Amino acid sequence: MWEVVQEPFFQMALLNALLTGCLCGYLGVFVVLKRVVFVSVALSQMAALGVAVGFFMGIYPRVSAMAFTMLGIILLAMPYSEKNTSRESILGYIYAMAAVTAVVLIAKNPIGEAHGLDLVCGNVLYTTQKDLIMLIVIVLAVVVLHLFYFKEFIFVSFDRDTAQTTGIKPGVFEFLLYISFGLIISVSMQTSGVMFIFASLVIPAMIGLCVARHIFRVFFSAVVSAAVCVTAGFYVSYVCDLPSSSTIVLFYGVLFLSVKGITFLAKK
Repeated sequence: MWEVVQEPFFQMALLNALLTGCLCGYLGVFVVLKRVVFVSVALSQMAALGVAVGFFMGIYPRVSAMAFTMLGIILLAMPYSEKNTSRESILGYIYAMAAVTAVVLIAKNPIGEAHGLDLVCGNVLYTTQKDLIMLIVIVLAVVVLHLFYFKEFIFVSFDRDTAQTTGIKPGVFEFLLYISFGLIISVSMQTSGVMFIFASLVIPAMIGLCVARHIFRVFFSAVVSAAVCVTAGFYVSYVCDLPSSSTIVLFYGVLFLSVKGITFLAKK
């Protein structure tokens, strides 16, 4: 095991998964608090469509993934009349159309078909130096954004109406929050896959909310649980010759059930 850890490809893949998992774990707390889990699913599928379009048109997949993810964010940010077209129905429309369009494009392109499974399950071991540099840039950008506006993001996530009465513009900060989701989703989709991104945006946050009550401890627990599962998942996937991203998601699930069980028994 130590020999493969020293290999550059393994180090880049592990760092990619750790950065993606930890940042998604942090952002996932906002996803769960705002109850917009399906938003993360829809944006993940839009990013997957962008990757499929990239393969189909012969352009850099991450560029097209970012473009389509931003398009999804713009569609979600538009005002809709709840009487005629609700936001939830738009989410369903975006997810369904992005999913089927990606399938059609993959089926009509030999290169895309070869990477079709990776869009769902991911293959983080294919991480290149260019992928890692782009991911680091995006992670730093999101971190800086949240350092400046963390209190506002928390406020609009907990109580949107009260935030508006205090002078905070919820629409602006919700849009910036969705931009944060979109950036990490689009830049990670090609190597990490839909399932790893979606699971990282939901399950570590659920774990954090189970084990902590103070908001900062919730964020800390979510990030730590993501880091532990990513590291353990990588080790097990190598030893047992399993898909790395899927194995990490399994560890997410097992850790959540374990934490939930322990907290349930502790209350008795």
